[in-house]
Amino acid sequence: MRIVHVMGVTCSGKSTLMDVARNRPLCGTVEVGKLMRAKYPPEYFAGQCNPTHTADEAWRMYLDGLEKNRKRGTVCCFVDGQPRDQSQFDEILQDKVDTHHFLHLWAPKGLLLLRSTERDGADEERLKLSSARIDNDVPALYMLLSQVLAYRLPLRAYNTSDSEYDPMIAIKESLSLGTL
Repeated sequence: MRIVHVMGVTCSGKSTLMDVARNRPLCGTVEVGKLMRAKYPPEYFAGQCNPTHTADEAWRMYLDGLEKNRKRGTVCCFVDGQPRDQSQFDEILQDKVDTHHFLHLWAPKGLLLLRSTERDGADEERLKLSSARIDNDVPALYMLLSQVLAYRLPLRAYNTSDSEYDPMIAIKESLSLGTL
C-alpha cells in the first residue's frame, strides 16, 4: 500500500484534502488528529502539536488505521497526523512492506491565522489554542521535513494559498505511479 503522509501546520488545508481523499475510489484515510480531538477536549493538548502524553495512543491509532485500510484493499492511504516525532519517523523508515510518500501543505502565516479565525473565531478559547498550534507546529514540522529531505524520501509541497491549488490535483498526483 502507498502511504501518503499529509503534513502541515494547523489550518494549512490537511482536513480539506482528507475530505476529498476519503471519497475517492482506491483511497483510504487515517486521521489521527481528528480521532484524538473527538476523544479529548482541546485543552487536553495545551496547544501543542505532539504532547508527550498522547504520542503512544496516537501511534496506535495510526497503526490500527493502516490495518483497516489494508483489509479494505486500499491502494493509497492518506495519513493526517503521523509521523509526529523522531521515533515514529524511524519506525516508518523500517517499514519494508509499504511505500511512504510525504505531502507538505503550507500557506503564509497571515492566511493560517485568518483561516483559524474563520474556523474558531466564535469560541475565544478554541481560537487561542489554534493560534498556539500554528506557532507550535512549525518546529516539529521543520524537524520532520528535514528528515524527509535528508533521507531523500518522496516529497511534494503545495502552497494552499495559491489560487491554482486544488486538493484533487494533489490526490491524483499521489495516485499516479512515480509522480510524487
